[in-house]
Amino acid sequence: MRISSGLSNKEKLELLGESGGFGLEKESLRVTMDGRLAQTPHPFSGDSHLDRDFCENQVEIITAPEKSVRSAVDCVRKYHEYVVDRLWNLDSGRELLWPFSNPPRISGEDEIPVARFTGELAERTTYRNYLARKYGKRKMLLSGIHFNYSYPAEFLRRTFEESGETDYRKFVDSLYLKLARKAMMYSWLIVALTAASPLYDLSLFDEDQRSRVKGQRLATIRSSEFGYWNDFTPTLRYESTEAYVASIQRYVTEGLLVSPKELYYPVRLKPAGEYSMEGFSGGISHIELRSLDLNPLSSFGLMEEDAEFLRLLLFWMTLQPDFELSEVRQKSAIHNMKKAASLDLEKVILRNANGTRTGLIDKALEVLDRMEGDLGGSEVLDFERNKILHRENRYAEIILERYGDDFMKAGLALASEQHR
Repeated sequence: MRISSGLSNKEKLELLGESGGFGLEKESLRVTMDGRLAQTPHPFSGDSHLDRDFCENQVEIITAPEKSVRSAVDCVRKYHEYVVDRLWNLDSGRELLWPFSNPPRISGEDEIPVARFTGELAERTTYRNYLARKYGKRKMLLSGIHFNYSYPAEFLRRTFEESGETDYRKFVDSLYLKLARKAMMYSWLIVALTAASPLYDLSLFDEDQRSRVKGQRLATIRSSEFGYWNDFTPTLRYESTEAYVASIQRYVTEGLLVSPKELYYPVRLKPAGEYSMEGFSGGISHIELRSLDLNPLSSFGLMEEDAEFLRLLLFWMTLQPDFELSEVRQKSAIHNMKKAASLDLEKVILRNANGTRTGLIDKALEVLDRMEGDLGGSEVLDFERNKILHRENRYAEIILERYGDDFMKAGLALASEQHR
């Protein structure tokens, strides 16, 4: 199946416009005024846009789908400002939002309270206790941002009409499956351009891991081999929604995962509503990109240029020819993503689909040039290209230069500035 034999790339871009459904999820840790993990209950009960993720002190801002990237970013900014103001005025004592993806100093896992859900949601706490036992609580503190996108309704309608297909739902699902395949292959680029967590406290790791992490010189821990990954390398099937669901469910059946939610993958396809395999019976609703760090160089953790770049990347990938995402290609994609977490991008060598290898810098510039050729020039592409061309423009380098002397002191200073 092709996206549309009758529409040119220019026409597809016009249909895509700058619209669609854009949603953001941003995780941050609550800390006390001395930089310790807050031990107080989640203070935003009853607000569906302000939840917690793994632990009770991890605030997750969840936007509704917005019609533009700017609206989604503005929504996150406003919620962030509200959260910061509320934490500053808690009756139980002032708290702050930690600005880094990597957590502050941890004295022990007793300081990491698993999220306390009750009643009909009590199963969520049971599940998080399972994750704590399997992966350890420390890793679960790593916080970041998820970027969600759904195609505009008019784009879907017109491309379906031009396709000659007769099953609308299967056609739409096919578009998202193709997009997910491509997003997996370019996940390394997202990591290379948005990595922003080169600093960490030694308490995040045990003695053995500390020396290994230091030896790696990482720009981001979340997306590196030390970050959010399962203890095996999963591979999924993308030829149909049913095959995609079955490939995830297989790991649950085999006992490698307790739930599909446990699949830690940089790209996730999602149905409407609560994430479940049963939900896919109604079709795929949107795609989720899960590898953005919190960016302490932004007052609310996200650069609008990076969010806009993800929009452009998704649009550009939509225009690209389809391909089969074999197990070999999937494993290469994960390998490349973990390598792109390096601070020294000039030394990173990527595995290509045909078995050859290419330096990350050359490959990134090639992709950005191709995007410009297909989409036209833009300040956003120039912004991202300058990170690749000039090491001093990369977030991790700036953060090391500004805050490398004292991670804890820097985190507290930045967190305190947010409420002003």
